[in-house]
Amino acid sequence: SRAIAVSIEYRLAPEHHAPTCQHDCWAAFQWVARQTRPGTEPWITNHADLSHIVVAGNSVGANLVHHVAMRAGGASAVHGSGPPVEDPVKILGTLLV
Repeated sequence: SRAIAVSIEYRLAPEHHAPTCQHDCWAAFQWVARQTRPGTEPWITNHADLSHIVVAGNSVGANLVHHVAMRAGGASAVHGSGPPVEDPVKILGTLLV
């Protein structure tokens, strides 16, 4: 099925103020997206289908999923900020619990 799970450990409040957790989650999503480039993590390249991503989270994590999905819709996850470009990474759905 080429399905993998990536669990994000983000910095928590009150020790870290907003939007630290949003930045942590976006950075993690960008890391996953960059695995489509040559010379990156071979295990992910060989075993994951990054053109079919479902982003999930519960409680505060659901809010962070929304943030990542909205941000991914407005900028390239692989190429950084700026206008959207054709990314090999596709968020096909979200699961908010």
